[in-house]
Amino acid sequence: MKRSPALVPLSKDHHHGLLQCWKIRYGLSHHIPLERISAYVLFSFDNELEDHFQLEEHFVFTLLPDDHPMRVRAVRQHATLRSIVERLQHARLDGNLLHGFADELDDHIRFEEREMFPYIEKISTEEALSELEKRIDAGWRQPVAQWEDEFWLNKGGL
Repeated sequence: MKRSPALVPLSKDHHHGLLQCWKIRYGLSHHIPLERISAYVLFSFDNELEDHFQLEEHFVFTLLPDDHPMRVRAVRQHATLRSIVERLQHARLDGNLLHGFADELDDHIRFEEREMFPYIEKISTEEALSELEKRIDAGWRQPVAQWEDEFWLNKGGL
């Protein structure tokens, strides 16, 4: 099924998010210093993911009742990811925490793309999707900040 134009920008963000998961996993498997990977995660969260979460929480999730299981699950996943980021900011660096972030983000994106977004498209009226598209277009921005340390291109961990 073709994605509703209202959700296309968020799906593009999801593609980028899956690439972030790959980069984190690559860095960990190639013994890139945890400081470099963690800095990338924090930068990406502050410059991309948090804005994306805000759009979803204010405009997409609100198409479902507060107690709808999909909405509850998505909100819980956002909270978990925010909690991991908080721990990365203040805790001793830990590869398991970075793995956990990549796994949680991957699971969250796949849930939204495979289950939540198709369900929202199915139950929403054309008018609701049109209004959602306007709101997403007004709030969504193409990420412009570039991360300089492309550790995923470095095989030696240097």
